Amino acid sequence: MKKKFPAVLMILHLLALGTMITTYLLIGKTDRTVDWLFLASAVIIFICIIYTIIYSRNSMRHISKMNKHLESSAAEFMNSLPAPVAVIDDHRHFVWYNQIFAEKIGLGQDVYGHDFEGFVKMDIDSLISNGKAICPINGSIYDVTAEKFDKNDMSFLVLYFHDETNYFAIKKNMDESRPNVVVITIDNYDDIMQNAKESEKAQTSVETEKLIENFMSKTNGFIKKTSSNTFFAIIENRHLNDIIDSKFKILDAARNIKIAGKYPLTFSIGVGQGASSLSESENIARQCLDMALGRGGDQAVIKTDNGYRFFGGVSKGVEKRSRSKTRIIANAMQDLIMSSERVFLMGHRFGDLDSVGAACGLAGALKILGKQAYIAVDRSKNLARNLIDIVDEETNCGLFITPAEAEEMIGPDEIVNNT
Repeated sequence: MKKKFPAVLMILHLLALGTMITTYLLIGKTDRTVDWLFLASAVIIFICIIYTIIYSRNSMRHISKMNKHLESSAAEFMNSLPAPVAVIDDHRHFVWYNQIFAEKIGLGQDVYGHDFEGFVKMDIDSLISNGKAICPINGSIYDVTAEKFDKNDMSFLVLYFHDETNYFAIKKNMDESRPNVVVITIDNYDDIMQNAKESEKAQTSVETEKLIENFMSKTNGFIKKTSSNTFFAIIENRHLNDIIDSKFKILDAARNIKIAGKYPLTFSIGVGQGASSLSESENIARQCLDMALGRGGDQAVIKTDNGYRFFGGVSKGVEKRSRSKTRIIANAMQDLIMSSERVFLMGHRFGDLDSVGAACGLAGALKILGKQAYIAVDRSKNLARNLIDIVDEETNCGLFITPAEAEEMIGPDEIVNNT
């Protein structure tokens, strides 16, 4: 790196010499002693000037030598780093890389002058804006960071590749080995079994337990029977994901078990996936089981960030209008509502008093829960315009909105309910 010549001290010396000469000329030669003093001062200042020039040049040589040494040391240091490092220019071409980059990423190829994005599948603009990026290269996963610097009117980007393969392998193993609670129940077990013979009950019990044992044999988890019709299982994520991908084939297998040769057995399954603890996983599994039973059974339910996923449910099941079922559905609906920011209600395409009245009643219940509710209605195609006007006048809170407004307002954290 070049430095400007430090001439400040020399300029001061020259100014002092010039001042002395001017003063001498103005005063004139009046005394010989003055002449000698002036001459001695001029010689001293001249010697100082010469010394300053020599010292400055030696200093510049020393600084230049040190800079070259430092640049060489920096290059040697980067080349000896245990992580791949590369430098690209403003045209995104390789201008330098260390030995380990050539071995692990270049795989022995000479990539000097090659386009970086053509060689490494990475978006440089995204890397610069975010400061870092995760990039899989040659079977390894790297955390890439970038540092920009300018030199001689040119811009360069230094890229550091931190090998995070072991970290991601450990993280993946931890995610896959996370335990989940799965609750399996036999639908309407008591109703089906009450008229069955003892031999038929025993045979059904054996076939059921054999089916569940076969289901669990493909995992490294365990299952425990907690009642005549309920089983609790602990299954790791790696095996649970395979079960989900197969769409819970156990549901189809259960229907092949027939009581008295004509009544098929059906399962309802609640899955507590995505929890931070086994206690939370059990609560989620019970919620999902309630949702499955509330929908008629014969299905598996998984809770997601946006609601629930359902599998199965092809059989008619046994629908029961009971207080327990109403409670199950109400609890599941309350969980959905409490996890949402706002709730949007809508009825038929051509609204009537029933749909608008039900929406208004539900909006009142949501207000008690502390949730903001909106009712989407098309006033031009609605038979309950008078009711809408009355409610609008009484509440004066912007409860009714148009379908177009609702479409613009609905976000990922909102819930839409069709009354």
